[in-house]
Amino acid sequence: MPSFHHLIIDWIGLNAQGDLGPVTIYKSQRGSRIWFAKAPPEVPWSIGQLRQRTLFEMAGIAWQNLTDTEKQAYETASQKAHLRITGYNLWVHACLRQDTSYIETIVNQTGVTLKLPQVN
Repeated sequence: MPSFHHLIIDWIGLNAQGDLGPVTIYKSQRGSRIWFAKAPPEVPWSIGQLRQRTLFEMAGIAWQNLTDTEKQAYETASQKAHLRITGYNLWVHACLRQDTSYIETIVNQTGVTLKLPQVN
């Protein structure tokens, strides 16, 4: 018999795959949903992973520090450029790549003034 969690997931119509809270979910080749406790990493994070996680965290904090007008400008530019991503994703991408040249291109193409992330 399915567990309570299985029934809730099915009831709300969620087709979950990957990590969801403390569990990992995937579908077997037979179509049944497989659940198991999320496995902790076997080795500590590498320097590269720590750097990437720190950049991602800093990008989120920097986004929170933008004004509502600056955030809306990113949303507008993303829509005008037909990027199929949100303004937040555009911001995070610029921070993670540590390159703002394509943001400048989007500004030129859309005519929307964007605050450039300070990347170092």
